[in-house]
This record gives sequence, C-alpha cells and structure tokens, in this order.
Amino acid sequence: MHFILAGEGPSDLGKKDNERGFIKGAMTHIVDAISKKGYKRLPEYQFLTENDVKKLKNKKNHRNILARGREAKPFDEIFLSAFYLGEEAKHKGESWGVIFFTDTDGTCSAPRDLWEEKVKAMQRGFDSSGNPYGIPMVPRPKSEAWLLGYYQKGLPKQNAYNHCERFEEMSGNDASPNSLKKLLQEALDPERNPYDLITEEELHDIEWENIKMPSFNLFRKRLENVLAEMNGQPRPHPVEETRVSEE
Repeated sequence: MHFILAGEGPSDLGKKDNERGFIKGAMTHIVDAISKKGYKRLPEYQFLTENDVKKLKNKKNHRNILARGREAKPFDEIFLSAFYLGEEAKHKGESWGVIFFTDTDGTCSAPRDLWEEKVKAMQRGFDSSGNPYGIPMVPRPKSEAWLLGYYQKGLPKQNAYNHCERFEEMSGNDASPNSLKKLLQEALDPERNPYDLITEEELHDIEWENIKMPSFNLFRKRLENVLAEMNGQPRPHPVEETRVSEE
C-alpha cells in the first residue's frame, strides 16, 4: 500500500523535516488508523507540499489536459493537480495511489455545493489520469469538523460521535465567534494549540465508522475500497457511495 500524499497545512497531512523525514499530521494518522484496522499494517507515503505540486504542474503543458477536464471549471487547478498527481503515482508503479487533501473552507456565505464541486474536480482529474486509486480527502467545511466528531466529548453535555453531521453545517471561517477551530480548542484545552494535544495513539483508538458526516463517509468508504483493491480483496462499499455523482 503506497500513496502520494498531497495537500495543504502542516497540522493536517503533516510536514517535511530535514532530520526526521516526514512528520505525520492528524489527517495522515486517520489514514493509518483505518489501514491498520483493516490490514494490520500502515501504508507507505511520499509527501508532496503545495509547492511540490505547483512545481509538478509547471513542468507540464496543460492545454490538451484542460480540454479533457473542461467541465471542471472554475476548478481547473484542482483538476490539474489531481491529474498530475495521478500520473505521478502511476509512474511509480501499479500499486501507487494518491490521497489529495484540501479543506472546503466554506464560510456561511459560500455556495453550498462548493464541497461537491471540489470533490468532482478531483474525481475528474484522477479519472483522466487513468489512476484507479485516487482518493479525494475534502473535509466539509474543514478538518476540524472531522476531528470534532470524536473530540466533542470535551465540550459541555456532549459525547463522542454525537450528531456529527451538524459540524459540517458550521462556518469554516476561523474568525467566526463559534468557529470549528475554536470549538476544537475548547474541547481539548482553551490555552493550547489543539493539534499539540491530539495524539497518534488516541487517533488510532477512535471508531471512525461512527463519525457520521457525509464528507467523511465519502472519504472513508473510498479509502476502504482502494485499500481492499490494493490487497486483492472485494470492495466493501458500492461505488456510488464513494463518489460524488456527476449528474
């Protein structure tokens, strides 16, 4: 199980470190946890920063590629990133996939279909690349929503996994008085960076199948299907539950 990891934010996927290599972030630990539960082992990763992805795209001629993904406008950059990441993974070997992370980052005034359009642009990019193992990782509105599905247990009168879907309807604007980032901080420790308190061990103990929110369900089921295919197993979920419909 090999993946190119690409996306934004050192607290999400992780960051490069000259001495220790790749330092995993919370979203990568979620991938690890789901993989380990199903197959008793962790994937191997090549991590690409946003700048790495830009350099990859700058080496290419986009004209013919954009003709294939014309429907993806105004999300051409997401489409192109997914396409070139899918191609890059194929060049590494048949068993290489891609996990492409970005927050939806929607504010209350953002279009409600912003999440769907970002996911569809990624799907088209992966499909056009011919890589069958592309996985959009797009929290709605951002990664804190997924984490609050469990860590809400630290909020007054809340339990882990309680009505998780409500977090998807909250603002992704960190400046909002009730932002998801502030809620996560309150749930863990108002005086500290919440990502300093989220441990790899605890993330592995979370029952991720109990995080019931559409954006996470789509990612988790897609990841589980890809892992099954990589291991020669039947897919556990219908394909239609792992993709945003293009209709």
